Amino acid sequence: MSPRGPSGLQNVITLGEQQAVITEVGATLRSYTVGGVDVVDPFGPDEVCAGSRGQPLIPWPNRLDGGRYRFAGVAHQVPINDVAGGTAIHGLTNWAGWDRSQGTTSEVTLTHTLYPKLGWDWIVDLAITYGLTADGLRVTTTATNRSADPCPFGAGFHPYFRPPSGRVEDVVLELPADGYDVTDDRLIPTGHAPVDDTPWDFRKPRRIGDLAINLGFNTLRRDPDGVARFTARQPDTDWSVAVLFGPGWDWAVVYTGEMLVKGRRESVAIEPMTGPANMLQSGDNLLTLQPGQSWEAWWSIHPGWGSLS
Repeated sequence: MSPRGPSGLQNVITLGEQQAVITEVGATLRSYTVGGVDVVDPFGPDEVCAGSRGQPLIPWPNRLDGGRYRFAGVAHQVPINDVAGGTAIHGLTNWAGWDRSQGTTSEVTLTHTLYPKLGWDWIVDLAITYGLTADGLRVTTTATNRSADPCPFGAGFHPYFRPPSGRVEDVVLELPADGYDVTDDRLIPTGHAPVDDTPWDFRKPRRIGDLAINLGFNTLRRDPDGVARFTARQPDTDWSVAVLFGPGWDWAVVYTGEMLVKGRRESVAIEPMTGPANMLQSGDNLLTLQPGQSWEAWWSIHPGWGSLS
């Protein structure tokens, strides 16, 4: 039997000049290219995912202070995996094995059942579909509460977008967000504030430059069809990416990679989130799934070059 890589089986989908690879471990978007040019910052098939590149973050995104929360009057404690910050970060499924349930040459669906474990009392069926289209890559997530009791729930994704220069400084961002999360020194939100007259106002496109960003953005501006559109581009090249948030993705974390050991400030993360960091503890935008209830939402990546179909 041949050895298996650290991210498990590799699910490759293609359409036109597009190719995406989604891994068994974490249902992670390991790579996405158009015409051989990276759209997301990848990691190799023989590497362990670093910096949460491409991972889904379920059943909570970002940090949970002290790993503690209360739900329906019951206290819960999940393990701390961000030891330096004293938090539990990015949920419970990003290192789990996910099963391929169906697929074509251009689309694949991976599934996982999240069972009760330390600090988590519920059963949730999860499915993530990655599909290449004539516009780009569309990602649809479904969660169904199979427990007898209501279940807290949140989700997020962690794609990094790498410009051709490999320099965050060169990227021009446009973020349709009127507010941001005020945080303490451990990046735990303490409140919300408007972006007006702050360094965090990217409602009109501007270059990142030497600004360090690791921040949640809220109060998203949406088109009449309910979609919020984030964009990143590198001037004087044809590299541009639009990240569309469908209904249900109400927060975005933007991160310029200062704390990364590998690839520091070489790419910018634009992360769809259902709510802010620490949502299980604060209750801010936390979803509650009733027994048998399903939640579904999509987001998508639209590269601005090459032949997509």
